[in-house]
Amino acid sequence: MKLIQVLVIFIIFPSFSFGSGLRRDIADFKKNAEMCEHFAGEWDSDLSEGQKKEIERQVDKYCKKAKMQRKNLLVKYRNDEKVKVIADSYDSVTTYDDGSEN
Repeated sequence: MKLIQVLVIFIIFPSFSFGSGLRRDIADFKKNAEMCEHFAGEWDSDLSEGQKKEIERQVDKYCKKAKMQRKNLLVKYRNDEKVKVIADSYDSVTTYDDGSEN
């Protein structure tokens, strides 16, 4: 019976992330943005070429996705100042340049 109740909650509230209290799309953005920040902070000129390439790969993976998510969040929640604050709080995402004109 409890399993059914839990399933009903997830069906009724699919857009919420219960762990953080944020909507799923915002929580997903935060996860990718935090990984972007992490890997961007790991790069160092003293690393081996292999380590540099792996970090660059991870930066591209997470920052590119977070940048796209940020753009979508700012459109979807354009009247929500809290979302704008969250979206603008990750410097590595806002400054990431993937070569496109986004």
